[in-house]
Amino acid sequence: ADSLARLGIDAEEIMGNVERLLDVIAAEDRAPCLEAVRRSMTSLGRLDMEFRIVAPSGARKWMRAIAQPRRHASGDVVWDGIALDISHEKRAGEALKAVERRLHVILDHAPAMISLKDRDGRYTLINRAFETTYDVRSEDAVGKTMEEVFEGIDTCAFTDIDRAVLDTGAVVQDEIADPCDSTGRILHVVKFPVADASGRIVAIGAVETDITAIRRTERIARRKDRETRIQNEALLALAKSGTLAAGDLHGALRAIT
Repeated sequence: ADSLARLGIDAEEIMGNVERLLDVIAAEDRAPCLEAVRRSMTSLGRLDMEFRIVAPSGARKWMRAIAQPRRHASGDVVWDGIALDISHEKRAGEALKAVERRLHVILDHAPAMISLKDRDGRYTLINRAFETTYDVRSEDAVGKTMEEVFEGIDTCAFTDIDRAVLDTGAVVQDEIADPCDSTGRILHVVKFPVADASGRIVAIGAVETDITAIRRTERIARRKDRETRIQNEALLALAKSGTLAAGDLHGALRAIT
């Protein structure tokens, strides 16, 4: 009643006058409310509905009506119940949805493959990079285990890390050959626990980065370093033996390469 009074609405007036009640309910909510009332009246089942009310000033509030119908001796149906101002909860819910939308935008633009699994190993989230890399849609992966998504593939390299995270409650990092890829892709895998408010681990997060190109570049660099070292050692040996004449560096290099 206080919430309605602050909006310039007389609670007693609208509760005793159905037409006045419908007047203050937002136009887009009237039909659903009328249908909910009709069902409750027909079945004498509990009425539980959410709707917006509009004040004379144009301000809006979310309300939740909970009532139990009973048939009066006259045959009329009356409801005993309460109406709650749930505007704060609705605003909090919308704020949370906005945060989730922003988070999904960030996840879907991240170049790394990001996923979330529940304690049973079932995916609850995969990002766009994961979908693109493994050619799997989110709706086809969520609710399934890795073994179900990648049938016929030995996924122990991943699931072993999952178990380590659950057992230790710690972040686990590893470098593995991707068993879901036939081209020799190498992944740097970071898996971490996700806990609820009580501290219980309820999920496992994963960030997987393709480091194949980095490792290939490192191998090439090591090979070149090794070749250069061998050449230098050969030149030094020739110089010590007196075989290398002054100014004959080009010829010596040609001889040992």
